[in-house]
Amino acid sequence: DILVHLACPDCKSGLETGKGGFKCRPCNSVFDRLDGNIVDLLPKRMKVGDEIIYRHADYKAQFPYLDKIRRYFYSKKMVRWSMSWGHKDTVSLIGKKAEKTTVDLGVGCGDHYDYIDNKDSLIGVDYDVEAMREIRAQGISAPLYRADLTRLPFQDQCFDSVRSTYAFEHLYYIEVC
Repeated sequence: DILVHLACPDCKSGLETGKGGFKCRPCNSVFDRLDGNIVDLLPKRMKVGDEIIYRHADYKAQFPYLDKIRRYFYSKKMVRWSMSWGHKDTVSLIGKKAEKTTVDLGVGCGDHYDYIDNKDSLIGVDYDVEAMREIRAQGISAPLYRADLTRLPFQDQCFDSVRSTYAFEHLYYIEVC
């Protein structure tokens, strides 16, 4: 059950199921389930620097353009080919079979799922909901969470393994992770 792994990104307390998502009793934060069965676990309370990143008007304005750029580059055979080598190398290092509880940080649109045997056992985390909807369109039912990689919504040390491919270069302030 994923609920034992989840934690409020604001106060790190455990979450409980609520109407259409999850709720944190200690801080009263509510996290909604979006369409495609993706749960929005972005922090509700800002820390110093948060407003500079995801909630800043400039970032929100550029995000749709970043998605268009991603789609353009992924449509190019050379880019897909070179990225597939990265996914293959990752699989060669950590294996095709995900551990019992494996979280995939920066899951994106799930391109690397082609190289994993038990796709539905991965727990995907990303900021980009549109990219995760592409995973759902592939028929993959793995749990997906919209979250900030600098404030993960999980209990400490609750996963057997962690995967991340092509994600950390997108973090503005990696030192806070």
